[in-house]
Amino acid sequence: MLPTIFISLRTKFIVMFFVLITIPFLISGVFTYKQFTSSSENTTKSYALQIMNQIVINLDNDLKSMDKLMIVPFYDDNVMSILKHHSDSNISNPYITTGEFTKMNLFISSLTYDKPEIEGYFLFTEDGGLFSNLIENVRNDWQPDQNEWMDYVKEADGGMVIIPPHQASYYIYRQEMVFSVARLIKEPLTHRPLGVVKIDLTNKLFDRILSTVSLSENSKFFVSDQDGYPYYPSYHNADLQLFESNSKQTKSYHKISLQSSNSKLQILGFLSVSDLQQDANQLVTYTLLISILSLFVACAVAVLSSNRFIKPIHHLQSKMRNVEKGLFSERATVQTKDEIGQLTNGFNNMVQEINNLIEEVYETKDREREAELSTLQSQINPHFLYNTLELINMIALQKQQYMISDIVSSLGKLFRYTVDKKEKPVYLKEEVRFVEAYLQIQSFRYGDRLAYEVDIPMELNYVLVPKLILQPLVENAIEHGISEGEGTVNVKALQRGDELFISIQDSGKGMTVEQIESLEQTIFAKKDTFSEREHFGRERKGYALRNLHQRLRLLYGDSYGINIDKSLKTGCVMTINLPIQVEEIS
Repeated sequence: MLPTIFISLRTKFIVMFFVLITIPFLISGVFTYKQFTSSSENTTKSYALQIMNQIVINLDNDLKSMDKLMIVPFYDDNVMSILKHHSDSNISNPYITTGEFTKMNLFISSLTYDKPEIEGYFLFTEDGGLFSNLIENVRNDWQPDQNEWMDYVKEADGGMVIIPPHQASYYIYRQEMVFSVARLIKEPLTHRPLGVVKIDLTNKLFDRILSTVSLSENSKFFVSDQDGYPYYPSYHNADLQLFESNSKQTKSYHKISLQSSNSKLQILGFLSVSDLQQDANQLVTYTLLISILSLFVACAVAVLSSNRFIKPIHHLQSKMRNVEKGLFSERATVQTKDEIGQLTNGFNNMVQEINNLIEEVYETKDREREAELSTLQSQINPHFLYNTLELINMIALQKQQYMISDIVSSLGKLFRYTVDKKEKPVYLKEEVRFVEAYLQIQSFRYGDRLAYEVDIPMELNYVLVPKLILQPLVENAIEHGISEGEGTVNVKALQRGDELFISIQDSGKGMTVEQIESLEQTIFAKKDTFSEREHFGRERKGYALRNLHQRLRLLYGDSYGINIDKSLKTGCVMTINLPIQVEEIS
């Protein structure tokens, strides 16, 4: 008699849960895998056919556009006249006049402008002449024995012909093969051949249509003619090996094809089997993971009490949510001495360290602020500079140096204005007074070469304006209008409705249209474009005007800022427009 093997109830319970959970998952997983794989393949093939049908439509539309470009010469009298002039096939070395060359070049350039898919547009004359948009890369004549494709074009008798990739002999440097469309040009009344129009196309025609189309990572699309001759990709493409094996239905790819009824071009799609089965494989992986996870959960529920594990975890989770809200004083209670207790201990230590780091950051910021304040407090008191300027003024007056006295007085006004009330708007009369002091100093520098006039209506004296908005414009007017000669700077203000317009005009030589456009690009640029310091002074002015314009737009909106008058032939006028803002005066 065989000895009885003891199997605990706990073991039996675990085995029962294993069987009840794992077996159904395996059966359902196999069935779901097969159904899902079949459904995915059918759906992908259907979707691929829809995409390929759209590719065919887009390709036919592009070829129709090329055909329209080839018909345009029929409606141009100059082109037809030139082709008739060179329609004698007995002449082997045609003479092309400069006028004919210019007319043809302008005509072809207008057709190929902004069409990157066109490599070249060519007009072949019957006497061997060749006109194109590629003047430097193409010969100006052609030989019938080197252009076998010409026979297919003539056989079509005026219809559009799609020429498969071929070696074009009329290129001087090009070695790659080209894909082309061509048409015979005939005299409308006599139907006498006048020449051939041919368009060589680049891969950009197909790239634009096919590059944005993707079913999966390894799936590919190809273009060929009805006989299977590859058009796209080119012979230099590594994927061409896959195309050359398209006659075989390999285990790695599913092949589907669709042919255009118009162009007779064929779209071939190779769908990667591994990509199609990728989702199904993921489904199997997820099923196995869920089965294993469910098995462990079932065993845990059967063996241990859920409350012993879940309650400490919920407690720790609630504390973590409070910490996420910024309550770093929260601490979790250690309820057990197992791994959960260690995790709780680690959580408490982590929160304490984070709290310490935050306090250190705040203390560091406070110390930085104190250092900045100390630096500011250690700077020279402005009153010391005021007193020094006043001392220089008194000495100048005692020495009867009245010019020096006037310069020092004006400099003192400039200094007080720039230091006081930094962030507050000022009255227009204060801003004008500052500019007058600046102009007075400049007048000492330039002498009789600089004159200035300030015309501000009295009713605008108490209009509020941002500080330091006129000096950059006045400085620009002096530097560019007066620096090389003599002239006058006029500062005027007027009110139109609810807006204030302040103009600064100089009587210098003015700027060209190109210079104005360059200056506007600098002023109106949204980002700083001053990367090349070719001329320090010029860059600095441009930078100051741009900052002023951006400052006004930030304060009042995009409709306000600096404007430049382009109508003047001499001198320059820059105008600032602002909204009228008036403060009640007690």
